[in-house]
Amino acid sequence: MKKTFLLFIAFFSLAGAQDYLWPTNASPYLSSSFCEYRPGHFHAAIDIKTWNREGYPCYAVEDAVVERVRISTFGGGKALYLRLKDGRIAVYYHLQRFTAPLEKMIFDKQIREERYAVEIWPKNYKVKKGDIVAYTGQTGIGVPHLHFEVRNKNNEPLNPLRFYPRVKDSRAPVLKSLALIPLDAASTVNGRHETAIVALKKAGARYIPAEPLSARGRIGLALSGYDLADGVYNKLAFYGTRLYADKREIFHQTFDVMPFSKTAQVEIFVLKVPGRGRFQKLYIDPYNTLPLYRRPAGNGILHITDSSKHLRLEARDYKGNTSRVSLTIKPEPPLPAVYAVTRLNGTLYVKTAPPRGVHQLHFYSGTAENKLRRIDYFEMSFPDSQGMAVRFPLASPRDSLWLLEADGRRSPLYAVQPETAADKARWTIDHQGKFFTLSLWNSPPGSELLSGDGRRFYPAYAPFQQLTIRAERFKTGANRLQWRHQSRVLKDSLLQLWPLYPGRSDSASFFNDALRLIHPARGVYDTLLLALQKSAQSDTLFRTPVSSVFYRINGGGRILRKALTADIRIDSSLKRWKHVHAYGLKGNRLSFWGGDSLDGNYLRLKMKRFGTFVLAADTVAPELKWDSPADSVVFDPKKEIVFHTQDSLSGIGSERNIHVSWNGRFLLPEWDFERHRVTSRLHFKPQKGAHRLEVTVKDRAGNVRRETRTVFIK
Repeated sequence: MKKTFLLFIAFFSLAGAQDYLWPTNASPYLSSSFCEYRPGHFHAAIDIKTWNREGYPCYAVEDAVVERVRISTFGGGKALYLRLKDGRIAVYYHLQRFTAPLEKMIFDKQIREERYAVEIWPKNYKVKKGDIVAYTGQTGIGVPHLHFEVRNKNNEPLNPLRFYPRVKDSRAPVLKSLALIPLDAASTVNGRHETAIVALKKAGARYIPAEPLSARGRIGLALSGYDLADGVYNKLAFYGTRLYADKREIFHQTFDVMPFSKTAQVEIFVLKVPGRGRFQKLYIDPYNTLPLYRRPAGNGILHITDSSKHLRLEARDYKGNTSRVSLTIKPEPPLPAVYAVTRLNGTLYVKTAPPRGVHQLHFYSGTAENKLRRIDYFEMSFPDSQGMAVRFPLASPRDSLWLLEADGRRSPLYAVQPETAADKARWTIDHQGKFFTLSLWNSPPGSELLSGDGRRFYPAYAPFQQLTIRAERFKTGANRLQWRHQSRVLKDSLLQLWPLYPGRSDSASFFNDALRLIHPARGVYDTLLLALQKSAQSDTLFRTPVSSVFYRINGGGRILRKALTADIRIDSSLKRWKHVHAYGLKGNRLSFWGGDSLDGNYLRLKMKRFGTFVLAADTVAPELKWDSPADSVVFDPKKEIVFHTQDSLSGIGSERNIHVSWNGRFLLPEWDFERHRVTSRLHFKPQKGAHRLEVTVKDRAGNVRRETRTVFIK
C-alpha cells in the first residue's frame, strides 16, 4: 500500500505552485465527474472509485488545518473539510471514520448532545501533506466511493481536475442524439410546434444527424451523450460544449466553477424529454445566470428565416478529447394553408393558398406514408382573392391519405374523409410550459376553435392541424375550449389554468376554494402555465386513510424558482386523525411531501415540485426487526447492537426519531437509512447482571414503535 501511495504521489503531483496529492490510494479512476446532473443540483465534486470497498486511507492533499468535521445520516454522511495553506478548501464525503483524535472529539459531542448528527470546528488542528486524515466509506447516500471537492476561498467548488493534469484520459465523448426545441409558439421544427429528437450517427471522424432537419423561427439545440475515461466504464459528464453557426462561435460552455447559490439551476441547464431522457442545452435561457458560459460568444439561440444554417457543435472532456457534430438546418417555408376539402367519386376538391414565390406544386395520395404516389394531373382555378381551388383524382380510390408539396416542402399528412368526418374528429392537448399545442385530426373544413365565451382562438381549416395558444390568452381559473363545426360541438374541454409571470406575485383559488395557491414574486424563471385537475378515486388501494380527492398540477416539464404555498382543504373523514400530510401519488404508491395543519380545516404545503398528490393520515408505526442481541441472552458488551427499521409511508425522516437506551442511558444510534440498518455500541462498562435494552422508532407522522430486550452481562 505504501508503494502504491508513493506511486500516486508521483503520478498526480502538479509542477509549480499547485502541488496537490491525489486524495486516496483507492484508485486513480473516476466514477463521477464535476458538475454532473443530480436531481435539483450539480454534482460539485469528482467521485473516486473504491471498487465497492471501504477503509482506504484518505490523505491531506496539502499542508492544512482541519476546519470542520460534519456527521450526517443523509447527503455526504461523514465529511471532512481541510483549509489548505493556499486558502482553498479540500472536502471529503462518505467517509467510514476519521483519525482517532477526531473520532474522540466527535463521539464526545454526540454523547453530550445525545444525537448522531453533529459537527465540530477544531481549533488549530494541523495536518501535513500526505498525512492520513480519514478512511473511505459509504456513509450518507450511495455505494462506497470518495466524493472529493476543491473549493476556492469563497467556498465555491472548483473543478478538481485542474489540480491533477496527469489523470489519464484518451477517450472522446460519445454522442447519442440531438434535440431541436421551438422556443416560442411561432417556431417550428420539421413542421411541428414540438421538440424534435434526431439520432446521431458516426460518419468518419464526425457525427451527423440520421435524418434531414428543417426549422423556422427561434430554435435551441440540446445534446444527449456522455464522456468516457480510461480504465473504467462509468458514464461521465462533458467538460465543455461549443456551437458554431456558419463558422462563427455562438455558444461556449465549460465546467470550471459552480457556486452553491446557482446549483439549483441545473434543472434549467438541462432539457428533459419524456421517454427520451436528459439533454444538455446548447443555448442560454434569458433567466439562466450560471457562470459556465463565455457570454460574449452568444447565447446559442438560432434564428432560422430564409437561409440554411450550417452548424458545428463540439463536446469535449477536461483532457481536450473532442467529438464533433456537423449538420445543416434548412429553412421551412410557411406551410400552404388548406381551407376546405371535399371528396366526390374518387376526386378531391381542395381550396388552398400556397406560399408566395412557390415555383412547383405537387399532390400525393396513398394508403400509408411510405406508399404515397404523386398525382400526375390536377386542375387549378382562382375563384377569389383568398387562394386557389384545385381538383385532382386520387392515385387510387382506396387511398386514405394525401398531402401537397410546395418547392419540395411537404405539408402534414391529411386524411381522405367524406364531409361527415366530424364524427371521427379527435384532438390532443400537449402542455409545453408556457403554451399549449393542440393537434386536431379529421378536422372538417370550416370548423373553429373557440373559448367558452365565444371568443375565437383560431380557425381550423385543415384535416390535420397544429395550433399553439400562449399563456397570455388564458385567464386564471376555468377556461373552456370548444371545437365546433357549424352549430355542432365536436370536442369540449374545461381546463383549470393559472398563468404565472416572472417578477409578479399572485394568488388563486380552485375547486370551490378546496385548493388555494400563493405564488411569490420571482417564483418562476419564465412565464409558466399551470394546469390543475381534481379527481375522485377510491381510497381502498391504500392501507391508510386517504382523502377521496386527488389533485394534479402540471407544469409542462418546467420547474419553479421558489416554492408555491398550497392550502389544501382537509376532508371531514380525515379530521379525526392527528397527523395528516400531503403525499405524492405514483401508481398505487404514496411518497411523503409534508405540510402542516393551518387551522384544522386546511393543510399548508410548500410545494416546489409538480405532480399528483393527496392528503392522507399515516396510522401505521414503523417496522422494527432485531438482529442482535436476542431477548434474554448473555450479551458480549464489546459487540454491536443491530436492528433494521423502516417506515413505508411517511418515513422516519431523521436520526432524532431513533432512540436506543441501556437501562435508560443513551446509546448512540448510527443509522444507515439506505440499508434501513441501525448499529449502537456501549460506550461504558456495564455491571454484571440483567439489563434493559430499549429501542424507540418514530415516523414523521408521530407513530411510535417501541421494543425492549432483557440481556445479561456475566
